This record gives sequence, C-alpha cells and structure tokens, in this order.
Amino acid sequence: MQPRGTGVDLLLPVLPFAAMAAVAAVELSAGPEVGYLALFSIGPAFACVSGTVRRALLVGARMERALDRRLEGEEFVSAVLAEIAADGAVTLLDYGHPPPLVVRADGAAQWAEPARCAPPLGLAALGPAGPEAHGLRLGTGDQLLLYTDGVTETRDRTGEFYPLLERSGLLSVDDPDGALEALRRDVAAYAAGPLKDDAAMMLLRRRSDERA
Repeated sequence: MQPRGTGVDLLLPVLPFAAMAAVAAVELSAGPEVGYLALFSIGPAFACVSGTVRRALLVGARMERALDRRLEGEEFVSAVLAEIAADGAVTLLDYGHPPPLVVRADGAAQWAEPARCAPPLGLAALGPAGPEAHGLRLGTGDQLLLYTDGVTETRDRTGEFYPLLERSGLLSVDDPDGALEALRRDVAAYAAGPLKDDAAMMLLRRRSDERA
C-alpha cells in the first residue's frame, strides 16, 4: 500500500458559496483501514443556513445519521470536515481524526487542533454531543493539509513515527500536486516496508485574493 493524495489550488473568493473538504479513515471489521478524500461546493440548500459553524455541524450531523444506518458492531469512521469561505475563513470539525496541518506562506507550520474532538462517526454514544468548531484563516499562499493517520503512524526501521510537522518544508513546491508528490515520496521512503494503513492526503492552497 502506497501513500496517495491530491493537491488543490483554492481560487478565492471565486468559489460559489463555500467549499467543504473532508478526509476520513474508515475502520471496518475486516481488512485494513481505508482513507477517503472529498472536496465539494456547498450548494444553495446549505448556503441558506446562516453561519459557517451551523453549516458544518449540519453536514456532520447528516454524515453521522447516514453512517449509523450502515456501520455495524465496532466499525467507525474518523473524519475532519473543513468549510472554506470566500474570504479564506476555515471552520474545522474533528471527529476523532488527526488534526490538519497549517503551513503558512512563510513556511511556518502548526497543527490546527480544536479544543474538543467528538468521537469518530458511528460512535457518538461514547462521548459528547458533537465536536467544538475550530476556526482559522488562510491567507494568500497558505496551505491546509488534511490526511489520514496512515501518514503519521508510518514508522521507520527504528520504530519512530513519521515526523510530519518537521517535514512540512517539502510542501514549498510551487505546484500543489508537486508539493504533495514530494511528501508522498518522503513518506514511502521513510517506511520500513509496505504501509499497513491507507495514507491519504489532500493539500489545499489558497492561491489568490483577486476575483477572476
């Protein structure tokens, strides 16, 4: 199993309404963990709901209800939802998932950790009612990396976990896809063998403040 991912230029504020990005790791009773990535526009049905936090919570609640009908036993889905508004404001909801990595245009990197995470989707009965929204803003050239724990739980031959924060400089390549390819190759080279879990990544980069 090899790391995989996609890089995306966010053209703000050209995006209609707002964009919602999601990364999820699905833990089923049989087989390895599988990662899923999604980036989609929020249409009028959600755009009419006032407030980014309310919209994100509404999407999360619908995902929870849909998964409750499909998951069985100890199966669950950890996920991060990120709503990106036209002004670069980002609202994050974390459902038991590793925190996104924010890489600023000047190269400074930090984790986007919320004050409180919810349990993974499908395990809501084990914890609080829902996640606490975490807000940040992407300026021109800033990046947001969403990933599954197959990335950060990759070990080298000494058993050390992959140091994602320290390797964030690899994302300085001009093209987002090229930047993510550099990181993907580094994760694969770091591993002491085939990856046991799916290592999926999505890199979102704010490209411009100018309207097209």
